[in-house]
Amino acid sequence: AKWTTQLLRWVATFAIARVLTPSDYGLVGAAMVYVGFVQLFNEFGLSSAIVQNRSLVRDDIRQLGGFAFGLGIILLVVSIGLAGPVAAFFGEPAVRGVVVVLSTRFIVDALAMPSRAILARDLRFKRLAWIEGVEAVTLIGVTLSAALAWRSYWALVVGLVVSSFIGAVVAIA
Repeated sequence: AKWTTQLLRWVATFAIARVLTPSDYGLVGAAMVYVGFVQLFNEFGLSSAIVQNRSLVRDDIRQLGGFAFGLGIILLVVSIGLAGPVAAFFGEPAVRGVVVVLSTRFIVDALAMPSRAILARDLRFKRLAWIEGVEAVTLIGVTLSAALAWRSYWALVVGLVVSSFIGAVVAIA
């Protein structure tokens, strides 16, 4: 599943790269520098705590999920506040909107974190791989469709956000 997903991603990347410009990738890449850094703090190690501590009961996991959700909201609010300075740092005003929209993933990922952690704890790697595959196919389909329709960096942004949302829905389900 991972090899197939990776192969599909490569093919889609080549197709999307023919539609979008290098500056489109540069804008999203600049925003991803910030978002990727903040993502390191997003789950605050809570996923590992759920995986390692088998004695956690449902209420404990719900509390950890609630904490992760709260942290996701805080990171989103902080990111909205820092989006302007990040855009100024890169000298590109469009980065501001990209940072704000991509930061919504902090909340989405926080909502899915307990479900994914439980799957990992229970060694349900096939299911996790399936979820990653659904995310990848969604990312490819949405990004390619949006790139053909809009011919804008927003195709990359929307693809990332929608695939994250779909992956969270599937993980929670």
